[in-house]
Order: sequence, then structure tokens, then C-alpha cells
Amino acid sequence: ELKKARDQALRLMSERDKLLQRVVEIHQKSIKLVEERDSLHEQNLRLIDQATRLEEERNMLLTKSSESSQDTEDRIRQLTAEKQHLMAMQQQLENDKSELFRRITDLQSHSFRAEEQARQAMGDR
Repeated sequence: ELKKARDQALRLMSERDKLLQRVVEIHQKSIKLVEERDSLHEQNLRLIDQATRLEEERNMLLTKSSESSQDTEDRIRQLTAEKQHLMAMQQQLENDKSELFRRITDLQSHSFRAEEQARQAMGDR
């Protein structure tokens, strides 16, 4: 009887250790995802700055009278295309950020459940 109780306690401790290891793994993944999200945010800010500079250059070209009309129109088309490309990249970054947030939320939920299981395993002893 005592041996059974001891074996069960060891088994429960092993289960708890596995659950705690899983919690650590989930927390590590969560940290990596947060870092990736922050990196995407910084990249997004750089794209916004670049788009702003392009827009300022475009506006300057619109008012500049020394260039020929055709050159200006060509540059405006090029800048507009670049701006549209940057906006598409920005949208993709926003989509990536949303996906990362969803994954972080999922990981936090799994972590919470694993912690609860670990507490229950400790309470069952």
C-alpha cells in the first residue's frame, strides 16, 4: 500500500515535471513570437517613413516647374507604383502581426491550461 502510494506520487511528480517543461516551452515560443511581432512593427514603421518620403518627393515633383511634363509624369507614375507596393507590403505586415497576435494568444491559452493541469496534478497528491 505504501509502495503504491509512493509509486503514484513519483508518477504524479513526473507528470507535473513534464507539464512544467511544456509551460516553459510555451513561454519561450511566446517570447519568440513577441520578438518577431516587434521586429515586424519596426519594419512597418520604416515602410511608413519610406512611403512618407516618397509622397513628399512626389508632391515636390508635382510643384516643380523646371522638369519637363513627361519626366514629371513618369516619375509620378513610378512613385505612385512604389507607394502602392509599400502599402501592399504594409498590409501584409499588418496581416502578419494579426496572425502573430492570434498565435501568442493561443500559446498563452495553452500555457494557462498546462499550468492548471500542473496545479491539479500537485493537488491530487
